[in-house]
Amino acid sequence: MQLPLEILKERIKEITVQLRICEENECDASEVRKILLQYRYAYQLLRDFGFNHKQHQHYKYNLAHKLTVDDVRYMRKYYNPQAGKYRLHSVAGLAKEFGVHQTTVTKILNYQTWKEAV
Repeated sequence: MQLPLEILKERIKEITVQLRICEENECDASEVRKILLQYRYAYQLLRDFGFNHKQHQHYKYNLAHKLTVDDVRYMRKYYNPQAGKYRLHSVAGLAKEFGVHQTTVTKILNYQTWKEAV
């Protein structure tokens, strides 16, 4: 079963292709642009309210949970202190990937939170 973010992301890609085709053929693309904006807005709303493509299905509709035990284990396993500031496995990169603040990632890596996820 696909998560809502995945479905919206796929639909946004399809509409973007339709928009390009419409613009290349010089047809009226105002309606396509309007639909694309609506899908982008819905996608952003879901992201803002804590939906995450990494979440497991049982956390999918619980907005209080952003991270799972598997997410925390992934962070601890793949964190690279030598990574550049915004590289994938840096604190900033992990925070962006999982939709949390950098302080949250730092506390996880230092075992100040999520102590039970070893």
